[in-house]
Amino acid sequence: MRKIEERYISLLIDSGFKRIFGTDPNKELLINFLNSLFDGEEVIKDVKKEENNAILRLQRRC
Repeated sequence: MRKIEERYISLLIDSGFKRIFGTDPNKELLINFLNSLFDGEEVIKDVKKEENNAILRLQRRC
């Protein structure tokens, strides 16, 4: 029987953070994470990743 190796993704490094929060399927997860920084208030309603991956556009709720 093969032993299963456990691997973890560290959110403290750039590549780990991008792997979790920088993908389209996890877009809602990123929005929820960012809103949690505002004491759970829904400040951010949408995010858009620019092509160079260096810029993240945030759209705030009015």
